[in-house]
Amino acid sequence: MSSLAQPVRIDPTSQTMITRRTPSADVSFVARLHTTIEAVEPQWRRMQRDGVCTIYQRIEWIAGIARLVAARSGARLAIVEVMDSVSRQPLMLLPFTVRRRWACTVIEWLDPRVCDYSAPLLAADVRLTASEAALAWAAVTSVLPRGDMILVGGIPAEVFGVANPLALLPQARPSAQRAHGIALHGDAGTLVKRVCSPSFARNIGKTERRLAQHGDVRCVVAQTREEIAALFAVLVDQRLKRFQHIGRFDLLREPLVAAFYRDVALLGAAGPVRLLGLSVDGQWAATFYGLVHHGSFHGILVGMDGDERWRGTSPGLLIVVEAMRWARRHGLSYLDLTVGDLDYKERMGAQTSDLHEIAEALTWWGAAILHAGRVVAVCRTWLRGHPELFERLRALRRSIRKWRERSIQ
Repeated sequence: MSSLAQPVRIDPTSQTMITRRTPSADVSFVARLHTTIEAVEPQWRRMQRDGVCTIYQRIEWIAGIARLVAARSGARLAIVEVMDSVSRQPLMLLPFTVRRRWACTVIEWLDPRVCDYSAPLLAADVRLTASEAALAWAAVTSVLPRGDMILVGGIPAEVFGVANPLALLPQARPSAQRAHGIALHGDAGTLVKRVCSPSFARNIGKTERRLAQHGDVRCVVAQTREEIAALFAVLVDQRLKRFQHIGRFDLLREPLVAAFYRDVALLGAAGPVRLLGLSVDGQWAATFYGLVHHGSFHGILVGMDGDERWRGTSPGLLIVVEAMRWARRHGLSYLDLTVGDLDYKERMGAQTSDLHEIAEALTWWGAAILHAGRVVAVCRTWLRGHPELFERLRALRRSIRKWRERSIQ
């Protein structure tokens, strides 16, 4: 029996039905609230296998997130199951957390900054119109615990060609973040010339030749638990040293977050993680942590050695290129470079797609907090329009962060 097999007791008051009548049919949804993943594990695995979900809603990933959230913040799980009111067949699963934040109660997507995309798990053949998505959302919100606001970020318009019900909602607004990716096709050996920009393809060839001057270059994929654990330790070390050097915070500095990424990686071939390393004469020049799902390879974490010997060889960029080739050799058709408008993505010729977000106030206090957040966002936008002042403030923040880290050590 699976370890995720204990049902929870459902309070009858946590169910509601929302119905829409049309001339030809009745469309109705019933929603039910669960407080553990275990309660919906059979439906979850079935939707993951037969329906539609992003990599970030796979149970291997989400179960680790639930443990991480509970350990970090004491937040409560609130998983909403949406069913057809007549057949009682599960149609969607939406994972939320409830916690105190900004002196109010916030209901937000189950994402402690380790999920780039948000979308419900959809059962096989579930395709909602905008009006149906609104009805389903009304059912969802009616069973959620009391809160001051609902926050959902990173909402793609589609998930593998299926409309994301969250993106269809009138509450969904364009996000400042965008997704990036490259379609992969043809032979892996000539992939860079075919799918990347011509200037990038020329430069990457020169960079690879410069790196080869330092020794035997190999791209290695960790296979055993020992290899995975060792390469993951290298990745963490590379990232922490680099981020400390540039004065930026990295989530891997938090032991619980690092343990989350490590535990999912240690699932090996049974899980979605693939760890790649760029070795030069046995020394790790760069590392790559990616997730395989539904024909795509999602790049999550990149590490690179800061040794001066790699100057001019761009090992971080080369490991991304190797990940792209590896994905194609294994029959994958998309390299997802996820969110973040980093320069190398544009130089590679990655295509962008818009994301949406939901920030819905449920009380007057929630509305006040959201308004204050919008004011802060406007100020940030203004600062970015004054780059000299923006850079000074950012340098000051980095100096403060470095001083705090030294004082802790």
